[in-house]
Amino acid sequence: MKTGQNHQSCESRNTEMPPCGGGSLNGKKPTPANGACHIGTPNTKPGIREERRGRKAATVPSPKHLEILNATRIETYQQVGARHGCSRQRIGEIVRRWPSYAPVRSLPKQKPAESCPTGTPPKVKENKNHIICYRLTTAEAEMLRERYRGMKSINRVARHIVTKVLSI
Repeated sequence: MKTGQNHQSCESRNTEMPPCGGGSLNGKKPTPANGACHIGTPNTKPGIREERRGRKAATVPSPKHLEILNATRIETYQQVGARHGCSRQRIGEIVRRWPSYAPVRSLPKQKPAESCPTGTPPKVKENKNHIICYRLTTAEAEMLRERYRGMKSINRVARHIVTKVLSI
């Protein structure tokens, strides 16, 4: 819009307020008094919006959104997003936007508990919450590597030795 032109809505409005000047405000707040466009309908005070901007919110999901919602029943959001060309975050937004249209996601089937082939009960893992830390010289580390070649790391060797000593 060029300076000096009035907005269409301001020109056609038959109100007591002057049409907006469209010019510079010289750092002042835009108010009808300094030539800024007054917003609202003739029945409202200037500067107060009676209606929301933009298009009206949809009351039902679009066909594409319905397809996405139905696909989330059996696939992950990432898989659905890849198929429809959008991110998994966007799929989540669509599902949250239309909760009444989203299908109930069936939980994946749980694997049956495996029984031990020997008939012995499975070992219960204990929490390992104690840390033992010590330093080795390079010579000591090389000696451990040579003696325990089957172990992947020196840390495993140290754990193996401590466990062996404690079980005596």
